[in-house]
Amino acid sequence: ITENRILELLVENPASRNSKIKDVMEKPFPVVPLNATAADISKNISKQNTAVITKTNTGEWSIITEFDLIEAMAE
Repeated sequence: ITENRILELLVENPASRNSKIKDVMEKPFPVVPLNATAADISKNISKQNTAVITKTNTGEWSIITEFDLIEAMAE
């Protein structure tokens, strides 16, 4: 669930703060390989889908947001 979705829910219906996450979740972020290029990642990021996830070499999940992509391309 994204920050935008949480804000949207609270503005539309303040009582939604008592909702279970599973009832208000959005679709999952796409999974990309750890060696994905910026071009690969950008294909999966859109206005409706603002991040992707990848599994690190240590087996932990990492989120790559649209801001991360912009920051990486600006360097």
